Amino acid sequence: PAFDGRSYALAHASCRLLRALGLWDALAPHAQPMLEIKVTDGRAGEGPAPFVLEFDYAEIEEGPMGWMIEDRHLRQALARALAAEPRIAHITGEVTDHATGQTGATVTLADGASLAASVIVGADGVASPTARRAGIRRMEWSYGQTALVTAISHEKPHNGIAHQFFMPPGPLAILPLTGNRSSIVWSERDAEARRIQALD
Repeated sequence: PAFDGRSYALAHASCRLLRALGLWDALAPHAQPMLEIKVTDGRAGEGPAPFVLEFDYAEIEEGPMGWMIEDRHLRQALARALAAEPRIAHITGEVTDHATGQTGATVTLADGASLAASVIVGADGVASPTARRAGIRRMEWSYGQTALVTAISHEKPHNGIAHQFFMPPGPLAILPLTGNRSSIVWSERDAEARRIQALD
């Protein structure tokens, strides 16, 4: 329930989906509209380049450019909706096998129990055992960057402005949250990110 620094930028399509699911009205008081987006590049210590790309919500018909919402609010709303949905079974225990056929699918649990369903969703992480059993391959590679994520409180208001500053090691995003707070996503080279992360 406490804020842990994680937040998401939601575009209009995501908000329309949340409205269709009946979740947006409860989330809206916790969502910070992004009224402007300012994009520039430069180097740390030298300041931004003189050229800035600006987007203003007043130039579009749909309203804000998007919304920022903290993970704790979005995750809780989704968890409540899942718990209330009778068509979604909530099971505990490790799935050790699954099989699909013309009429649906079955999963086998570690205790030997078997469950039948119309659909199996493999939302079990980056090294998904469900995907592996289904023969779904994935490719991965490193960009040599690590994103440092945090949130800050500040004295002056952000006025709903999101900043994106592109630097040689990677981008720095300063994204408005409710109140005088902002989410920071700072992408750095792996070694420098480890050094920064180790600071007190």
